[in-house]
Amino acid sequence: MRTDEDAMFWDRVADMPAWEAEQELVLRRERVISENEELAPSRRDKGAGLQIMANARLLTQLNERIRYLRKLQDAIQWREAVREVLGDEAVARCLAWQARQYGHKDDRRRQWASRGVARKGAA
Repeated sequence: MRTDEDAMFWDRVADMPAWEAEQELVLRRERVISENEELAPSRRDKGAGLQIMANARLLTQLNERIRYLRKLQDAIQWREAVREVLGDEAVARCLAWQARQYGHKDDRRRQWASRGVARKGAA
């Protein structure tokens, strides 16, 4: 169940630079983990169990977003390093090479994503 506070948090994180958003997400993840540790002794209680399950869903979302932001930062750092050492032309050649090597994977991801959207829309 998403609360207004959660919605505001995700909106605020979406507007932050990647490194700052990652820090916010890690802090939120640590708070959720500590909350789960506090709830663990009473997990047989239905309310505590439901809260632990909700926290598990939130942890999954946080971890996915952190992983995405770290990959994004790695890609940015890689481009900056290639640009600094080899120049803009080298970056363009590297991106073209990546598109040739891995374009089929991106096409497959887009195809799978469009199927997911179609399924959600049909439901």
